[in-house]
Amino acid sequence: MTGILITGARAPVALDLARVLAARGNRVVVADSTRSITASSRAVSAAYRIPAARYDPLGFRDAVTGIAARHGLDLVVPTCEEVFWLAGTMTSRDGGGPALLAPPLDVLRTLHDKAAFSVLCRRIGVSHPATEVIRSAHQWRDARSRRRGDARAGLVAKPAFSRFAAETILLREGDPLPEPPRLTRDRPWLLQERVDGDEVCVSAVASSGRLTAAVVYRPGWRAGRGAAVALVRVPDGDPIAVGALDVARRIVAETGYTGLIGFDLLATDRDVVVLECNPRATSGLHLFSSASGLASRILEAGVRATSIPAEARSDTGASPGPRRTDLVRADRDEVRLAVPYALFAVPGMVAGGSPRRWVRGLAAPDVLRVPGDRVRRGALAGAFGAQVLAAVRTRRPLLAASTHDIEWNGDPLPGDVAPSAWQAAATRALVAVDPVSVAENLPVTMESVTIGEHELPVTVTRHDDPRRDRSYVVSPMAHYVDYSREELRRLPSAMARRMLAPVVDAIGVLLDRARADDLVVIGNHLVSTNLHASWTASDLARAVDELVRRHPSSAIAVRSVHARLGRLPDLLRSEGWTLVPSRSILLVPTADDDWLRRRDVRRDRALAARSEYVVERLAPGSELSPGLAERLVELYSMLYLEKHSRQNPRYTADFVRVAVRTGLLELSILRRGDRIDGVVGTYAAHGWLAAPFLGYDTSLPAELGLYRMLSLAMADDAHARGLDLHASSGVAAFKRSRGAEPELEWTAVYTRHLPLARRAAWTALATLLDTAAVPLLTRYAL
Repeated sequence: MTGILITGARAPVALDLARVLAARGNRVVVADSTRSITASSRAVSAAYRIPAARYDPLGFRDAVTGIAARHGLDLVVPTCEEVFWLAGTMTSRDGGGPALLAPPLDVLRTLHDKAAFSVLCRRIGVSHPATEVIRSAHQWRDARSRRRGDARAGLVAKPAFSRFAAETILLREGDPLPEPPRLTRDRPWLLQERVDGDEVCVSAVASSGRLTAAVVYRPGWRAGRGAAVALVRVPDGDPIAVGALDVARRIVAETGYTGLIGFDLLATDRDVVVLECNPRATSGLHLFSSASGLASRILEAGVRATSIPAEARSDTGASPGPRRTDLVRADRDEVRLAVPYALFAVPGMVAGGSPRRWVRGLAAPDVLRVPGDRVRRGALAGAFGAQVLAAVRTRRPLLAASTHDIEWNGDPLPGDVAPSAWQAAATRALVAVDPVSVAENLPVTMESVTIGEHELPVTVTRHDDPRRDRSYVVSPMAHYVDYSREELRRLPSAMARRMLAPVVDAIGVLLDRARADDLVVIGNHLVSTNLHASWTASDLARAVDELVRRHPSSAIAVRSVHARLGRLPDLLRSEGWTLVPSRSILLVPTADDDWLRRRDVRRDRALAARSEYVVERLAPGSELSPGLAERLVELYSMLYLEKHSRQNPRYTADFVRVAVRTGLLELSILRRGDRIDGVVGTYAAHGWLAAPFLGYDTSLPAELGLYRMLSLAMADDAHARGLDLHASSGVAAFKRSRGAEPELEWTAVYTRHLPLARRAAWTALATLLDTAAVPLLTRYAL
């Protein structure tokens, strides 16, 4: 008997795998980070709830290996995208340990990343739609311009990392490309030729580059355009099945794949075209019964998946000898997943499914509730309820929410990103200063907290502090009420001013009820923009517990949260934080070259070349003279305080001296002869460059282009370092013409330890801003 741990137990295919493996005399344990239907199966001897792989990769890995050690299990069988997190964190240990049924992470990524997969198919000569990879909004707009001239062909647009076809855009002949979706260098999209054909899929087991079990099937019904919830097997001798298996064999052989794998294909008049690969368990495995021989093939692959000590191999029940060449075939003709089949009846019809076909499909056997192992209706309802709750909490569609805590989109793994040396130095510098001495409207107390390997500064604001003059960087009341009222007066639209004025008044009432200025802000560097690392759930929870103990009556907050911080927004939501819209920011992908080709960037460079100004960087760690420090603060004040708002930090000369001496900021000056007419202060962390200290002599003629030269200097600095530029907010048209892309920024607030009335006020504020203010925030870049 072999002990097997199945992860991703939420997946219906995990339930069938548990039954198949248990029927062959194996002991099956399951684990997942959410409620699962598999946990209630009679085939399962134990079930566990464990940390979410996406939000706590090391905690997830430790839980998996701990369960395996506790039960003496030999093999871990991932069924969903947690396979990527395990492949990236789980390694063989000296004392043995369970085998992982998965290939190395680089193989998984090649197959999962649709851009890399298209390259693989082209290299080995497998039929695949012609593909263009789009890595920026600028490239998307170029493609849209080309399509205006020739839109004869149909197109399919989809993210390189995606699932369930949730974001796929189908374009018929003549349809133009829409506005650019959310895409970045790390989250590219694909434009593919649209191929017409008979849709088929392959589900398989592979061992050392050889298919050992496989089935070709057609989706009998889909969840809209997403996953199949009914399946019909294609007969083994059908030419389509033969062609599909040939494609699968070639890709598996090329990659040396070991594990569970699936493919989506189209059978055309000429050949079989592979669309994408799913390097994990897929629905076709439902078509294998317990008598099919699938279990033996999984165990054989498990032996070859990882280096296992000889004594452990003898317990697996699978011989490590010569590989078998016979292919185990599925022995069920059709199946359905009754609950999702019913739930997605109408969405499937909207997506083009025939009502008559749906009715005929009711005759297929249900694989969720089978004789002898009828999963309890309560378990089905509980699992579905957990999925609905995840959809509400993450603000995702139901299918997308089902994988939010395990999906992998090329995210960095623990150890890939080293702690920032700047971060630790900045924290020590900030904790040592009196905030009011460096900015007169920062009446806060400085502390620090550690999240994992990251040492972070913390500001503590008290609502009853008699010093009421507060900057928006430490006070929600200043940010959402005082600053907003100043900005309202600048809006070009009188209608927008009339619409937003009562919203700002309502915000003031809610913030007062929330005692919003009783606030502890993590990672607050006393500047407009804070740059954050990718934290884990367990590390964040420990930091929050510590801060709640220190400040039990204060809300905990993280400023400067936006969607391009990888999984951080989803992590915060999943941990019960409320994301309150803050402002519209501009981000420039300066790590790439597209922005350099912008017309206005070229004009700025020509202006700088013919001007008499030079950009000089002040030596880090140097001591500034009092006169120089005063001039730099004067330039900042001219722009941020006199031209914009006194809700910005009112920095003193001490701030500039501390910033240069400690390395908190790198300052560059714009000099003409002996005269200094501009300054920019930047810092770099976690792949971004921010410039929270900026100023120039606004009394000089605009034709000199001081702001243009300073903006070019910071963008060039970011590009030279291979970083993207966080361009903060304001002058949106200017920044967009130079390659900036808009993004909504939030302040994340944790209030679970506070009285109900204060929690409700924060929730109401987030709802109000989401519904009434976000469209205008985005439009006017407030």
